[in-house]
Amino acid sequence: MSYPKAFSLVEALVVLTIGSTVLALSVGTVHQAMQVAEMAQANSQRTLHSNRFMEQFRNDVHLGVNMDLHSNQSLTIDAHDHSKIVYGIEQNSVTREQTASDGKISHDAILLSANAYGTLDFEEESKIVSLRIFTNLERHHAPPRLNRCVEAILGRTATSYTIEEQRP
Repeated sequence: MSYPKAFSLVEALVVLTIGSTVLALSVGTVHQAMQVAEMAQANSQRTLHSNRFMEQFRNDVHLGVNMDLHSNQSLTIDAHDHSKIVYGIEQNSVTREQTASDGKISHDAILLSANAYGTLDFEEESKIVSLRIFTNLERHHAPPRLNRCVEAILGRTATSYTIEEQRP
């Protein structure tokens, strides 16, 4: 007696079980890879926006004719085109508000991480204005780490530098 070539029910179930296990593992891996890619894209966009914001700060200081600093948390710049630019440091952000000579107001901001803070400084003699972003390290007694800094001389071109965020 000859039997037709076929799979038994047990063989079919074993193949289906192995196939579904491989599929489940690969779907999880693909999902995790997509999350990592999405986080990298968001981080890249944040860094790009932060760099543009810092460059705008430098340009605003260069165009300034007068400046007023309030307790390292707020800076008002009067530009040569009669516009007024106000930079403010809040709990987790640095904001920029520009009031043009025609009254039009524009806003921009960069968000800081929960353990970061910013400072605004002005050296009277050299007329250097700086915006610095620090991160508090989670280790005890560790000094804050400088992540980003931009400096400019009020009313003229100056040097600018950015320290990219370093991973511990």
